[in-house]
Amino acid sequence: MPAAYRIELRPGEYLHASIEQRGVDVVATLLDPAGRGLLSMDSPTGERGVEELFFVAEKGGAYLIQVRPFSKRSDGAYEMRTERRAATESDQARAAACLAVSEADAAGGDAASRQRAIRRLAEALELFRRAEEIYQEALTETRLGKALSVAGEVGAAAHHLEAALELYRQLGIENRQPALHNDLGVVYERLGAFEKARTSLDAAQASARSLGDLRESTAALNNLGLLEQDSNEPWKALELFDEALAGWRELKDRLGEAATLHNLGTLYTVLGQLPEARESLEGALGLYRSMDRRPKEAETLAALGWVRFLQGDTAGARAALRLSLDLRRATGQPRGEAVTLDRLGTLSRETGQLDQAIREYRQALVILERVGDSAGRARTLSNLGEALTLAGDAAGGLRCESDALEILARQGGASAEACARFRRARAEKALGSLEAAWADMRKAIPRLEEIRERAQSDDFRMTYLDSVHEQYELAVDLLMELHARKPGSGFDRQALEMAERRSEEHTSELQSHHD
Repeated sequence: MPAAYRIELRPGEYLHASIEQRGVDVVATLLDPAGRGLLSMDSPTGERGVEELFFVAEKGGAYLIQVRPFSKRSDGAYEMRTERRAATESDQARAAACLAVSEADAAGGDAASRQRAIRRLAEALELFRRAEEIYQEALTETRLGKALSVAGEVGAAAHHLEAALELYRQLGIENRQPALHNDLGVVYERLGAFEKARTSLDAAQASARSLGDLRESTAALNNLGLLEQDSNEPWKALELFDEALAGWRELKDRLGEAATLHNLGTLYTVLGQLPEARESLEGALGLYRSMDRRPKEAETLAALGWVRFLQGDTAGARAALRLSLDLRRATGQPRGEAVTLDRLGTLSRETGQLDQAIREYRQALVILERVGDSAGRARTLSNLGEALTLAGDAAGGLRCESDALEILARQGGASAEACARFRRARAEKALGSLEAAWADMRKAIPRLEEIRERAQSDDFRMTYLDSVHEQYELAVDLLMELHARKPGSGFDRQALEMAERRSEEHTSELQSHHD
């Protein structure tokens, strides 16, 4: 369905091309009389909406507008209208904004190029506001929010996406709202605002279904799965991911399928189901490589590297993680770089290379602080605290775990909080603060048991119980040391009760698992 339209323009003449898309996402490119490309527009409108191009000719002649579908799918239609007139000051602003957006869209994937694109989009936003182009203002707010999110500047991304949503509401444009709710849900989750994320993703799913938009409805299912996983509801996450995977396959959307396979792989990893995790991640990796999606390839390599480590392949794990780190640096993914550094730190910690682990965690923290990723900071602070405690710096470990818990108190996350409390308790025990350590363990254990009890699958409960065995052992050791310090205070009885309860639960779960 590619087509070309010849437009005669005089010097100083303004051109406004408006393309109404009806079931097809098109890209419009303007060529000068010599056939050189001047600008190209592909707004975040999807397959329904208006694509606009603004231009003021410096030289007269026959210009060409080429229109082609963004993807191979071409069963939709479009209608193009053009308007020409002597350029006004506002028209000059529109044309300058359009050029800035085109240049931002053409920017490379490295960090410096992304920052240039962000600057050009900010310039375009001001120009569209000056020209009172509210629709283009909304599209540019969306573009800028997405660009900032990719660059790891999630707080600023949320601000611009919220502004875009409000503008679409003012304009009465409903078909763009599901995608924006989805984007906002992801950004809110990265900021640790889980309730706002859930509200946005529920709105995305509801509005997408009301509009018959299977793509955005499926995206919402995938994003809700991620949120449930981060909220310690893995069984709900698994159901949502399975439903999303079916949706992507119905749509024949390989990119969406790869994303959900990756998410399934990370979920199976958390659950200790490593063969299933590896199968899902290798499926995602193959799809990403076939589409030359290097940033996503880097993300999946990081997850696959961790699975290899858990399966005992330390050399393979480090090779995959180093390749992931190189790709993330080459493609300008600061948040992803920090995630991979955090994984490398944990690999180093678990193989006894504590000094290297501490360096890797600290490198990750510098990046996470810069991009404003509070959830990532909490995770890496806790990991650093563990490494410091194991290296003999229990005081430093205590500070890190306390900082992590302060962040988690604001954003929630029962499992992460329980883990940080356990690690802080270990640091406190090493410092001789047994009462403080036991106070942390008293708060951590009920959270761990609550997570296990909420599980709807025997396999999930067994996996989770095994994963917290070390926490129970520390609690019993603490109680016995407290008993030695304060005989007659009942600590020995509590230690015995906890050991018996843990043993009974494990026996009960084994029996349930085999029945």
